Amino acid sequence: MQNQIGPYVVLSGVSLPVPGGLVLKKGCVVFVVDTKTGIYSGAIYGDVGRAVGEASLALALMLNINPFSKKYFPKVGGGTSDRRIFHLVFPETVVPLPWDVASIQQQAKAAFDAWGGEQELRGLFPSMPAMSGPRPVVIGPPDHTLQDFEVNDELRPAFKGGDVPKGELESGPV
Repeated sequence: MQNQIGPYVVLSGVSLPVPGGLVLKKGCVVFVVDTKTGIYSGAIYGDVGRAVGEASLALALMLNINPFSKKYFPKVGGGTSDRRIFHLVFPETVVPLPWDVASIQQQAKAAFDAWGGEQELRGLFPSMPAMSGPRPVVIGPPDHTLQDFEVNDELRPAFKGGDVPKGELESGPV
């Protein structure tokens, strides 16, 4: 069985409105929809951050959103800044460890359908295109190393700020 990195979202521990008495637990189901394209994916609540919007590479790719920075490849920093990604959180539906991707998708879709599904969502986003399921994505280890990019200056990626290639770091304690 191949290791998979599952789709997860980062939610705010402070500003996300949760009905009284409910507590968000890691692993609770989230249904995520790109309202511009209609592409959806199940996900789990995986981490706490400053704001809603961060997500795993797997989720971005499942939504057909390029998460990589065009300017500083292979850094992550792409995605979308448009307010088009809708998160529907189901705090009472929790996927137990290990977080299996198929189980996440199945439970998220079932919770979404029980909520009212596409018809209910169209009440909020009437111009959204027809919905389509998550893009299949398997993220594995890279098939190259950073040194492969350093063969010549044309292939070398741009580095941001103080980032330098691993080979240029001074050895010894910092």
